[in-house]
Formats: sequence, structure tokens, C-alpha cells
Amino acid sequence: MDDPYGIDLFNLDPVVWQLDWNLLRTFIVIVQEGSITRAASRLLLSQPAVSAALKRLEDRLDTRLIERGGSNFRVTDEGQVLFRQCVELYGDVSQLPSMIAAVQGKVSGRISIVLASNTGTGIFDAVLAEFHREHPAVTFMLTVASSAQAVQSVAAKVATAAICYAPHKQAGLEYHPFVSLPFGLYCGRGHPFFGRDDIGVQDLKGSDFVSFQPARLGDDMWFDDMVRLRRSIEANIVGHSFNMREVYRMVMAGLGIALFPIPAVAGYVARGDLWRLPPYDEAPAAEINVVTNIRSSRSLPEQLFLDALIERIAETPEEERYLDWDGITGLPPD
Repeated sequence: MDDPYGIDLFNLDPVVWQLDWNLLRTFIVIVQEGSITRAASRLLLSQPAVSAALKRLEDRLDTRLIERGGSNFRVTDEGQVLFRQCVELYGDVSQLPSMIAAVQGKVSGRISIVLASNTGTGIFDAVLAEFHREHPAVTFMLTVASSAQAVQSVAAKVATAAICYAPHKQAGLEYHPFVSLPFGLYCGRGHPFFGRDDIGVQDLKGSDFVSFQPARLGDDMWFDDMVRLRRSIEANIVGHSFNMREVYRMVMAGLGIALFPIPAVAGYVARGDLWRLPPYDEAPAAEINVVTNIRSSRSLPEQLFLDALIERIAETPEEERYLDWDGITGLPPD
């Protein structure tokens, strides 16, 4: 018998009936991480268990999804097709609880926001607090990730939105301007340049440098002004992290100099932990955006929250949007 929506459930390919959602979810994570080892860590499973799950999925579909072996990791054309369909499926299924709640007249469900390190401000905090007071049945999941991972989460419909640095725009996503954040070069108090006003840009050539980006991302994933500055001083990269807190840790440990958001480190400069280095007049800027997916079917709470956040950003003068940054370590400087 055909179902009332025109799908003959009894004539579907047997493979469709036999697919295990857990295998598909594991496959999504493997592709997102680009590594079975990293996928296993994220899923809190052993590497053999994840490898076995991938093998079962490939056997079920009778096709190779990922070419692997040694350092080789490549998603096949068939794997790319499956990944895109899995992402669409996951995005739709994740909306079911909120859709059912909306039919019942309830504003409930889950909102997932991914933030790049040190991009949330008092604007976001205020909207979060107000929204919770008005809709206490809504739960939030806030995650800190690299900007590339944050954007990927939105593109995959895993996250409602991302607040992150956006050097380049990706098709299918909407970028709502948050703030253009100025960055400056800084050293820690144990550095030879600390406290010196006689330092010029030429004196920085060959300096050890801590980079605010993962090593596996190339320069095309960061802002042109910052890449040019780093290259102009012929920086010797000795450390890297997408987390600003860890960049700060390495600078304070004396590994090298680094670029920090000027508003975020004002208190640390005043306290004597960091020292601003040239150039002073032409500080490179990083554009922060609220990133959403054009193709996502948003739940009622997701839409309400995004509307409130974007409206609050628009009504706040740009020069005031980063005045309430609370510091790169997450703790106010003494």
C-alpha cells in the first residue's frame, strides 16, 4: 500500500531500510574532522570502533567512501555525495523537537551557537540573558572552535549560527556584520622588547611569533592585512592555536610576539602583562560576523534569537560594540 504522501514505502531499495543512523552520524564526523583518529576523539570512541563503523557503512552501500592508508585521507566522489545528503538529513531531523513544540504553541528546543575564541561580547551576553528570561524552556549549546570549524558547523546545519572571524565568504551562507576588530602586535613582560619605546617595525624582523590560527590552515584562511604584516617582519612561527587564551599563555611564557585584539588586551597592557609593539598607526583589522545558513529551516526559537541578536547589533554604534570585551583569558585583569 502506498502511503498518503506518495512514497511507496514497500518498494524502496532495501539499502534505505537497512541504513543505521549511527553509522551515518559517525561518517559525518569523520569527514568533518578529516581524520579517523580525530573523529574517534570527538565521538569518545576508540579508533578501531570508528574504522569498523566506516567499514560497515561502506559494505552496506557497496562502495568506497574514503580512501585511507598511512597519511592519505581522501573523501571519494561517492563519499562527498553521501556527506551532503547526511548533512541535509541531520539538519532536518535536528529541527523535529522544535517543530513539534511550535505546533503545540510552545517556544522550546535547542539553539546551538559556535563562537570563535574571544568573539562574544556584552551584546551577545545581554541578548542571551533576555532571551532566557522570556523563553526559559529553550536550551543553549555554546561551543568554542576555530573560525573555519565554526563556519563548517553552520554550513553543515549542525549549528544555528556562528560568531566568528570571516576572512572569506562562503556561498550559501549569510554574513551579518558584527564588528571590525583592530589587532595589534604585543609581547609579554619577559620579552627583550617589553617596555621599550624605541622599537621600530624593522627591529621586529625575524622575531619568534605565536600565530592565532591552526597550523594546518594556510594563509588563505586568514586576513590579508595580518598575513602581510607577519610576512613583512619575516616572523618565525614557534606556536599556534585558534584559542586566544592559549596564544596569550604562550606569549606570557616567552615563546614570542603575537597579534591580539586591541580592545581585548587593554586591561592586560595597563596591568603590565603585555606591551604594544609597532606598527601603531595602521592596525590590521579582523571582521567578525554572525554567520547563518540560507538553506536552514530554522525553528521558532532559533529565528527569535537570531532576530533579537542581529537587531541588538544593528542598534548599537560600531564604536561601542567591543567596549565591553572581558579579556582574552575569560577573567577580568586585576
